[in-house]
Amino acid sequence: RMLLQSVQTEQGPVDLPQVIGAVLTYLNRLIISEQIYLNVTGLKPGDPHSVIYGDGAQLQVAITNLIRNSIAALSQDSVEIKVIDISLRTISDLVEFSIADSGPGFPMDWDAKGAMEDRIFTSTRTTGMGLGLYLVGATVENHRGTISIRRSAELGGAEVILRFPLISQQL
Repeated sequence: RMLLQSVQTEQGPVDLPQVIGAVLTYLNRLIISEQIYLNVTGLKPGDPHSVIYGDGAQLQVAITNLIRNSIAALSQDSVEIKVIDISLRTISDLVEFSIADSGPGFPMDWDAKGAMEDRIFTSTRTTGMGLGLYLVGATVENHRGTISIRRSAELGGAEVILRFPLISQQL
């Protein structure tokens, strides 16, 4: 977290739909090769109701991590129906990004792990460093946002919700 906070970044207006669109373009081949059905709602580049103040590159890395986590969860043999839902919407003075999948979800004892920081530093995979969700959490914190992690009521797998203040609330 200290590393992310001390890095000099380019701060400015960030069109969140544009960032998400770039990530989806980057991951498109992987999504297709894994035969994942992708449902995207609410992405309207240029919409002033989805512009936040921050670092577009840092947000792009965080959103890439979240989508890659969903893809990895869906690539398990036990998952028959592979769905990722991504939505972006404005709620009052916030922009909400949500990603949910039909994978196995977070472990049953996830809520018992205590503080959010303890949970996002836990990996359920045998490969990787277990830093993905932690970096997402640090990025959200750097952008004065909040993160919620839970089981998706609709798809049954994991759901991660990021909320950021609109740019008009930060300037």
